[in-house]
Amino acid sequence: MPEVKSIFLLRHGEVQGAKEGAYYGKSDHILSESGVLQARAAAQRLERVPFQAIYCSPLRRCLQTARLVAGERLPVHPLDGLADLDFGQWEGLSIAEAMKDETAWALWTGGGLDGAPPGGESAAALHERVVLAFEQMLAAYEGSCTLLLVGHHSTLRSIAAYCLGLGAEGARSFRCMPGSLGLIEIVDGIPALCRWNA
Repeated sequence: MPEVKSIFLLRHGEVQGAKEGAYYGKSDHILSESGVLQARAAAQRLERVPFQAIYCSPLRRCLQTARLVAGERLPVHPLDGLADLDFGQWEGLSIAEAMKDETAWALWTGGGLDGAPPGGESAAALHERVVLAFEQMLAAYEGSCTLLLVGHHSTLRSIAAYCLGLGAEGARSFRCMPGSLGLIEIVDGIPALCRWNA
């Protein structure tokens, strides 16, 4: 029998309290009413999946989403390494507001994977910590398993890119909507992206 690791990826639902178009990586927003409905819809779609465990970012929007899916079935395991990108001094600012600091904006947009907002985190640093958390999560399971990981746009696309061998640069090619599902299956060590934005 082949060894199959099925990792479902769920982006948290929409949040409340964040300005539209604003950076809110480490800002700890909760789900909006719409976000709760998105999480409940995901829970219905996943109710028959026999998960061994559910993991998530420690931020409340992911914890809420994960707990709505888990219900009474399983505990939820927050992993610090799955937290969203830290935007530093730009947390809560819109793009237009961030662009007012022309020097910082040029470093962020022109610095490639190593560019970072003032006091924040680069895409390369995010990718490294997310991949480490993902590898540690998988290492806890010998043989076949089915897991759910509830995360953020930034973290889920890093995981998808890593599994497909695309590196941190490749993460920029993925987009996922709030409440959307992805699925990565690793069969005898060979990963495949089976579902995305579903």
